[in-house]
Amino acid sequence: MTILDDYKVWSDKYGLVLPEGEDGNPVEVSGNGLRYTSDFIIALYDNKALTNDVKDYFTKIYESCEEKPGLMNRLPNWPALEAIDDYIGCATASFFIDEGYLASKILEYPHLFPTSKLDTQFDGKPWVNKLIFYILYIFTFSKLKAVYNNQNPETFRLAAWLGRFPSLFAHLKLSCGKNPTILEKLFWIGALLLSLRKPPEDFDAFILSWHLSRVAEGQSWLLDRVINYWRKKQREKRNGKWIADYMNNPLLRKYLANSK
Repeated sequence: MTILDDYKVWSDKYGLVLPEGEDGNPVEVSGNGLRYTSDFIIALYDNKALTNDVKDYFTKIYESCEEKPGLMNRLPNWPALEAIDDYIGCATASFFIDEGYLASKILEYPHLFPTSKLDTQFDGKPWVNKLIFYILYIFTFSKLKAVYNNQNPETFRLAAWLGRFPSLFAHLKLSCGKNPTILEKLFWIGALLLSLRKPPEDFDAFILSWHLSRVAEGQSWLLDRVINYWRKKQREKRNGKWIADYMNNPLLRKYLANSK
């Protein structure tokens, strides 16, 4: 079987990659399919199987998950609130399949649709939501940026304010050929170095940092130095284990076995 044959077994009806269930089979619905699919896109690239036709195929899958241009849903027409991990995955996928077009749309979204209202549908801790909203509202002169609320677009909810993660925006810029600011690069470096402080069993931070490294490599002498240091320390901490050992299905474990 080819890598694409194996992919068919581990993808849902939308083409998004599924994780492994407790019984060893694919689960029915993936909450983080955008990120898992980006893992697979790296595997395709590393196995020299990312042809133009395959790129076009996955580009359409990611487009199908857009609520608005650059505002992502977890699945087509399923607006469960998105989070940083899937947006990191979207940026990575964009770097490999569409020359950064999706990443550029994600960057542009909050500028085209700035947020100036509070999300009144939010039922979590409303006083925290209100407090942060009004603080940001004042300091941004009533136009909040970096809010990606796919459940109630153009309204503020703290969980949808991805401005909490400035390294994401460096990653998005690197994914679409833009040069991050010096401050954004420092946050990017900080994200990689902080991931080294996480215990080995906290593999989410490791995987997301790996995404940052795969896109940034070769784009900056400084970032390359940080990536080389990060890889060395991660391998030491994990006793030689690498990214495939932490993937949540056999498809990714098989085809990322020789990845950087």
